[in-house]
Amino acid sequence: MENNKTYKPDGLNIIEDIHKDLLSQYANENNALSFKKLSYLIAKTKLAIEVMSYNPRLPLCQIEKEIINMCKVDSSIQGVDVKIYFTTKFEKIDYSRLANLTVNV
Repeated sequence: MENNKTYKPDGLNIIEDIHKDLLSQYANENNALSFKKLSYLIAKTKLAIEVMSYNPRLPLCQIEKEIINMCKVDSSIQGVDVKIYFTTKFEKIDYSRLANLTVNV
């Protein structure tokens, strides 16, 4: 069974949700002071999203949760073999940088 799910860096989903919530509040606000504060917060969250998208880290928490969920579903699993493939700019797998992680459950 091969899972080619793409994960975002840890925390990016949360910041994107906060950004969407702020944008919805921005549209409903009439107070000038609140309007200025919301504009500032929206700009800060947008910057955080750009930074996390530009300089991503391995989403280890999401990978760990996915492994735990798989182990809960199938109690016969005794260990997990995780292969991490690094891709080049043109989406080709760079086999010289292959990483392998084995976890005993």
